[in-house]
Amino acid sequence: MPAFHLNTPIDHVGFVTKDLAQLERLYRRLGFHLAPRQPLNTSSDVNQAPQEVGQHSAHIIFQQGYLELTAVQGTAPDMHLTPYLGRPDGVQIVAIRTDSASDAHGQMHHMDLPPSDLAISSRTIAYGTGGEARFSWFMLSPSEFPEALLCWVEHLTPELVYQPEVMSHPNGVLRLKEVLMTVEPFAELQPRYAKLDNQANLARASVMPSLTLLSIDEIERRFTSVRARQTNGVSGLILEVDDLAHTIEVLQQQDIAVYGDNKRGVWISSEDAGGVILSFQSAF
Repeated sequence: MPAFHLNTPIDHVGFVTKDLAQLERLYRRLGFHLAPRQPLNTSSDVNQAPQEVGQHSAHIIFQQGYLELTAVQGTAPDMHLTPYLGRPDGVQIVAIRTDSASDAHGQMHHMDLPPSDLAISSRTIAYGTGGEARFSWFMLSPSEFPEALLCWVEHLTPELVYQPEVMSHPNGVLRLKEVLMTVEPFAELQPRYAKLDNQANLARASVMPSLTLLSIDEIERRFTSVRARQTNGVSGLILEVDDLAHTIEVLQQQDIAVYGDNKRGVWISSEDAGGVILSFQSAF
């Protein structure tokens, strides 16, 4: 069945929603701990202080990777999320981890994939030691990669983002393992992503979330009893947990329908997970 696994390390993925409060309530119901909602500040000039851009996000931080729950106020034409705001709620941001956003930015030019300007973004950290988390990042054109906002992120202050106060979740999830993106027609679109798979400047870690491209038939073969919401876009997330039986119990206590073989993993529908199939697998 059509599938293509990239070694590209995923930093995080972002849900984009029209109702952030509702999405926050949903993910707390699913057993996640949410870091407090904060505005994003951004500047495309490294000598200029980042300013609010109308994006507000809560974050679900894991040992590896995190989920961003985002809503946007206003629709400025040059705001980076504007091309994705008319889509159904779901994961519209796929951020790739890099050790050097500047180097990755230059490499995109060499690959004839013109990137946006390098930007500096920040958000307040209102947990643990507190502070101002800072990132350097850029994105590729939505016309070239319309499936999601595809961006490269360099953490300038990772110690502020990843703190134990927000990394323990009642449902036992430990980390984001894999991002599943459906692309159709698969044979035509897969080569675009294959070009991104061998970059020397990507972040290296012993365990990093990854990206897999699938046909719509393949994702629905893997996750029986549920359907992918998007034909082209992020359709599923795989999360690793420390105790699968406990995770199932947490979900069922909230009357969430759970599907799958408990030994190999379980999943819940995109309707119950904010727009994507959410799969839980044992880490051990």
